[in-house]
Amino acid sequence: MRAGAKAKSAVPDLIKLLGVKDVRSDQIADILVSIGPDAKAAVQKAVPAAALTRIDAGAKSAVPMLLDLMKTTKDDYERTEFAIAAVNIDPESSKAAREWMRTQLATNGEAAYDIVDRLSDLGAKAKPFIPELLVMLLSKTPFFQMEAADTLGNIGSDAKEALPLLKELAEKAPQANVRKHAAEAIKLIEAK
Repeated sequence: MRAGAKAKSAVPDLIKLLGVKDVRSDQIADILVSIGPDAKAAVQKAVPAAALTRIDAGAKSAVPMLLDLMKTTKDDYERTEFAIAAVNIDPESSKAAREWMRTQLATNGEAAYDIVDRLSDLGAKAKPFIPELLVMLLSKTPFFQMEAADTLGNIGSDAKEALPLLKELAEKAPQANVRKHAAEAIKLIEAK
């Protein structure tokens, strides 16, 4: 159900709702779906898209709006949030978001830090990014190594191809934190 122009009056409520830390994701999804195109302005103003990431497949109708926001915003952090949320909600229709994230990761683009930081939130839905995550395990940057290891661990058994690199990091990485993250990822991958 779309409320259209009548829903404009709900935009301030949506902004307040999105600002609440313990908001239920189904509440956000219901509001976005009911507001429809008018929700774009509210999301641009409120953007804790981390809350949007918690929305599941029930909010598929919000994906086109998220992809449009991803393309039009100039802020890489916001672009990352919209991309992650779109992929989380509907991986199949979020090809543009996945490709942008892949490009950023492959080229160590401006948004690479934000993307790798958020990929683990996708869990198994991050599986398409395994090739980029394997490259990040080889990075000289401990942050990339740790975040890639965390994401691979959250992907689970589908990330078994990463085990040789993770085992090498767990044994030989100069930084204790990198070794710890790699060891935890190994446990998660082998447990599933």
